[in-house]
Amino acid sequence: MCRYILRNKKYFIGTLCTSLFAGVVPLFLAYVIQLISDVAFNNHFEKAGTCLFASVLFLIYTLMMTSINSIMKSTYRKKLKTDLGEDLYSSLMNQSYSTFKKEKIGNQLSLFTNDIKMVDEYYFYPILSMIVDIIVSVIILIYILRIHVFVGLVLRQEKGLIK
Repeated sequence: MCRYILRNKKYFIGTLCTSLFAGVVPLFLAYVIQLISDVAFNNHFEKAGTCLFASVLFLIYTLMMTSINSIMKSTYRKKLKTDLGEDLYSSLMNQSYSTFKKEKIGNQLSLFTNDIKMVDEYYFYPILSMIVDIIVSVIILIYILRIHVFVGLVLRQEKGLIK
């Protein structure tokens, strides 16, 4: 199954990159909230322009990344399903007539209608999501450790990563 994932490498890498850029939106949100709270609670009104600019930039970035990520992900998944369907079709057409007749036609149709969809939903999509989630988690952990090492260590202890 890895050959299907890596068959369209540029779509895989593009989907992975856009998913990562969309996955770090919470980091930017934390920065924007920090700016807003700094202006509101500490009366640093000189930062209001920066706060407004960062908020608008955050909204534009979020909308762009969410849209591009959605398009890339659906295009990549479509390519995966097409490749799987083409290979399945080739294997059915290359069977001998006697082998083809042994199997019920309903089972063969089910391969195209149900099974390809199931492979996409329960194999391809979770693998992509898992890769992105792991990388985004590492990025967020690095960000937290950069802000304050003690907070990062406490978070790691809470998750049970340090015994």
